[in-house]
Amino acid sequence: EEIAVAAAYLKQGMSVLIRCEKLLVEHLAQRIATLAERPARKVEVEAAAVADPLAALGGGSRRSGLIAGLAKAVKDAVPGDMVIIQHLDLLGGGTDASLSSEGREITDLLYEHSDRVLLAFTDPSLTIPEVLANRFAVRIAMNILPREVTASDGTRLPIGVALITREEAELFEGFDPQAFYKHVAGMN
Repeated sequence: EEIAVAAAYLKQGMSVLIRCEKLLVEHLAQRIATLAERPARKVEVEAAAVADPLAALGGGSRRSGLIAGLAKAVKDAVPGDMVIIQHLDLLGGGTDASLSSEGREITDLLYEHSDRVLLAFTDPSLTIPEVLANRFAVRIAMNILPREVTASDGTRLPIGVALITREEAELFEGFDPQAFYKHVAGMN
């Protein structure tokens, strides 16, 4: 029901902010864009930001790439287009008291182009400044998935683990996530 409601608002030219689990964002974005019947411009990481070795040293290449992608998508959008921002919380996260420079940059960009129709997503565990959230005419919470589910044996499992099929799990038999983390920790 919330998917149809979000699409209807977008179809009317209103920007929508959806709070949902990150596992669902890709699927929801595609479905809502299809129902909204608007050409979609998805925010992507700019290749130049990833290729810039100086940006990689600063550790911000992905975030700066997403911000550059957002700026390009918003500026290139024409009437009727919809800009999809899958990670608004990662770009402009924080609180009103601690609005980061990136948060200010994004807020300025989105208000500067207030005629653009936006579909953005945030995770329930992350906050975005109210000034940024106010850019969206409609806010919808899609609490479709719980963070944990109870398995048949009574144990609590994170939803990401519970959604794995038996066939997928067999591909990773013997996989030790802690050992893998230790192996790649610190790699850039």
